[in-house]
Amino acid sequence: MKLTIRTTSLTLREFETGDAEPLCRIESLPEVVRYQNFPARTLENATAYVASAQESARQEPRTCFELIATRPNNPFLGRVGAIVTGEATSLWYVIDPAHQGQGIASEATRALMDYLHRLGHHTFLIECDPRNMASRRVAEKLGFQLVWEKPDSIEIQDELVGSRLYRRVF
Repeated sequence: MKLTIRTTSLTLREFETGDAEPLCRIESLPEVVRYQNFPARTLENATAYVASAQESARQEPRTCFELIATRPNNPFLGRVGAIVTGEATSLWYVIDPAHQGQGIASEATRALMDYLHRLGHHTFLIECDPRNMASRRVAEKLGFQLVWEKPDSIEIQDELVGSRLYRRVF
């Protein structure tokens, strides 16, 4: 059974085959790629990513959750995801720049966290590039606390940048 989570203004749904094109469109934009630890998406690797997300949705027990944020007037606002590893669950979100600043990342991430909390997950992490002020604001808006900040700790787009780790325990 496919996972669907509804909020007051969003529907979070599993990846579908037709999602490769909008995923590629968003995750090939320079302002999005700037903060990603992978190169700009091509249609070919977006198609492979969608297939991988669909496969991980069938895994039992499920440890990777990757959902598309939608509204009735927009079938692909971005994605939100989580991977469960041991005691903690790492979260991520990527929102189309045309729809940023509308609370989509916060609402979608909160809904996914609530779902995972009902499954018994209590410790959540968000790691981000310190330059990504929008991502930092989402973590802080959701009540995450900064655990550490490390300068020059990871390479993103051939540039050595810092990393910030946030944590929230339910």
